[in-house]
Amino acid sequence: MSRPRKAPSAPRSRRSTGTCTGEESVLAGGAIELVRIDEALEARAWAILESHADKRWSHVDATSFALVEREQITEAFAFDRHFAQRGLTVMPALRVGDQCRRLDRTHESDITDT
Repeated sequence: MSRPRKAPSAPRSRRSTGTCTGEESVLAGGAIELVRIDEALEARAWAILESHADKRWSHVDATSFALVEREQITEAFAFDRHFAQRGLTVMPALRVGDQCRRLDRTHESDITDT
């Protein structure tokens, strides 16, 4: 005979436990802004993917690019060469060959799409 499962309890508030949820702790310092994707951004992401079919970009990459475009952002904190391929200055430095350097528009020839 199986035992009835207990319904999950509601999350405790930060005040009652003295701890933060994952989202709260990431956003607490104010250095990171949580942006929800709307229909316009998603449509732009699909358009980016369609117009760059020669690239191996993911939908997540394209959604990020759509947001970057809308917000006129020129630098990205990323460990993904696709951001440099899109023309963004990528930080921290990425390893290219045996040298470690920032990838930006001046180093596009160092960036391959494999």
